[in-house]
Order: sequence, then structure tokens, then C-alpha cells
Amino acid sequence: MSRTMDGTRSERGGVLIAVAMTLLVLAAAAASMTSSGAAASAALGRRSEAESAFWAAQAGLERARRALAREPGFIGDLAGQAARASYTVRVDGPGDQGPWALRATGTRGTSVRALEADYRPLRYSDYLFVVGADIGVWQDFQAEGPIHVNGDFQVHGSGAVFQDEVSATGTIDAPGDADFQGGATGGATPIPMPFPDDDIPGPLAAVAAAEGAYYEGATRITFRADGTMDVEGTGPGAVGTGIPLPPSGLIVVDDDDLGDDDAPRVSGTISGRVTVLSAEEIVIVGPIDHAHPEGDTLGLVAVEDDIVVDFEGHPSQEPQVVRAALMAPHGTLDVVGWANGLGRLAVLGSLTLGEVEGSLMSPRKVTDWIHYDRGLRTAVPPFFDGVAGRAPLLVPGTWREVAP
Repeated sequence: MSRTMDGTRSERGGVLIAVAMTLLVLAAAAASMTSSGAAASAALGRRSEAESAFWAAQAGLERARRALAREPGFIGDLAGQAARASYTVRVDGPGDQGPWALRATGTRGTSVRALEADYRPLRYSDYLFVVGADIGVWQDFQAEGPIHVNGDFQVHGSGAVFQDEVSATGTIDAPGDADFQGGATGGATPIPMPFPDDDIPGPLAAVAAAEGAYYEGATRITFRADGTMDVEGTGPGAVGTGIPLPPSGLIVVDDDDLGDDDAPRVSGTISGRVTVLSAEEIVIVGPIDHAHPEGDTLGLVAVEDDIVVDFEGHPSQEPQVVRAALMAPHGTLDVVGWANGLGRLAVLGSLTLGEVEGSLMSPRKVTDWIHYDRGLRTAVPPFFDGVAGRAPLLVPGTWREVAP
């Protein structure tokens, strides 16, 4: 009897010990899980804070970019809130034509993230074309590069493709199959035409004069692939052969009384970065190309009149290329001598025109005569100013995260 009771007591004691051990294990596991859960929760919290701080810094960069659109000369600091975090931004730069160096810092809790990026003005040469009046294009128009129209934009016919943004201050009228890959915005803010006073600013004339690149009267300029130019004319700038390009890259032909026969004539292969600024017309009398496609650039500006393409002699049957950023803010592009199949013209560059004649956008020309030169994004023609009221562009390769 006593043995049986002793055995029972022994078994009960073993069960109690096992239960106690189990409870201890469970308690330890619960404590470990609680500790692990707290650590995981803390890690998630820190990650969330870090992400908020990052996006706040990015929002700071965007706010500074919009501030520069309103006030290009802004240099200083901005602060605000975004993504449940705070940010500060420092804007540094030489003036209203940039480039600007931005540093944004986002903070949430103990997390701090810092971003840096450089921005430059959005320029007229960044567009395939900027036109100051209504414009229409025809079927199968293939556009690479953004387009802006101070007026209505109409697409006649099917098959048109626009790789970049299209904007117009008026309406955009296009068939259903028009492919606006970069978006289309009607009722947009106007882009002001450059040189609103129809005149060459005195400071630009002074720059060219100081470098021997200021001319009056009939002038012919032939660029050479060795980085020089041949100039025929009466001066007062340097004339002759093998003349070095001016250090600033600015050539001015300034005579308000220029007739059609006296307008500067330009052709050749450019090696460097140059802008030719004429008070009246500019006539392109032969092909224009770049010696170094990745770094050279040419801007041709007819301040008060048209840019005329009129090759000397009849155009050949082979395609002829004009590679340049063309600007006639109070005129148009007048193409002469390409009627009746006498060859094909291809403009590789950009157009800023006060108006566009309908013949330029005819079905015969529209698919092969105008192409955007993306090299203009980095090789900007000298003295091509930024577009007023437009946010600056990120300089490729400059966005980076840095130590706070």
C-alpha cells in the first residue's frame, strides 16, 4: 500500500517538474519573441524614418527647382515638410543662367539623408521646335524632342508619333491614333520669344567687338574642321582665311540696313561651339556639319528676320544636312530650291521660330527634314539663354546621395 502511494507521489512529482520546465521554456520563448518583435519593430521604424528622410530630401530638390523657375537668380536656403519629415535645401550658383548646385537634407527622428544635384536652365535649343503662332503637321510626323506652340497645334492625318512632351497655349487637335508618348498639354503657359526688342543687345555686340568678331555689311563665314573660319567682308572684325574662332564663341553681324543680298552667309564644318547673331537675315548657303559630333555645336540667330536655306547652285540629289540650332524669333525658316525633287534637306538641330509657313510642314517634307539633335542637351550654343518661367533641367550624372 505504502509502495503504491510512494510510487504515485513520485510520478506526480515528475509531472510537476516537467510542467514547470515546459512553462519555463515557454516563458523564455515568449520573452525571446517579445525581444525579437521589439527589435524588428524598431528596425522597421528606423527604415521607415530613413525612407521618409530620403523622400523629404528629394521633395526639397523639386521645390528648389520650381523656385528657380519663378526666380532664376535665387541663391539661398529653403525649408519645409514632406513625407512626414522635414527638409532644408541650399541653392548655390553664379546667377540667373546657372548652373545651380543644390544640396537637400531630409530629417525624421534620428534618420538624416542628404542629396546633391546640379541643374541648368531649360533652353530654347532643348526643344525640337518652339513656335510663336499656330502650327499644323501632317500624317506620319515623327517627332523626337519636345515641342511648344504659342497657339493651337493641329495634327492632320494619321500615324503621327511624338516621343517627348507636346504643349500648346491653345488647343491640341489630333486624330485618335496620334501617339503622344511624352504627354500632350493644352492651355499651357506661353514661352516668350527671345529678343523681344528686335535688336542685338549692346553687351553682346561689345563681347564680339572685343574679340574681333563684330561685322557690318555683307559677310560670308565658312567654318573649317580645324577650328578656324574663313571670313569675307568689310569688317571691322577680322577677315581672311584660317581665322581662329572667338574665345566666347560669339560672332555678331549687326547692321539694321542689311538687304537680302547683304545678309551674312554661312556654311562649313564647325569645330568648337559658336553662335552667329545677325540683326536681320541669315542665309545658309551650303551644308553645315560638326567635326566632333559629341562636342561641337552651332547656333544661328536671325534677330529680326528669317533664316533662309538657299544652297548656292541647285541642290544635289543626295540629302543635304544642316546641323545647327536655328532661331528666328520674329521670322520663319525659308527653304529655297527644294521644289520639284531637286534633292532633300535634313535639319538636325532645333527650331525657334516666330511663325512657320505651311509649306515647311507639308507631307512631302515632314517625315525627313527635321530631326532633333540631342547633342544640344550638353553642347549648348553660346549665349542661348534659358526659357523664362520654366523649371531647370537636371544635369545628367550629377544626382547623388552623400553623407549628411
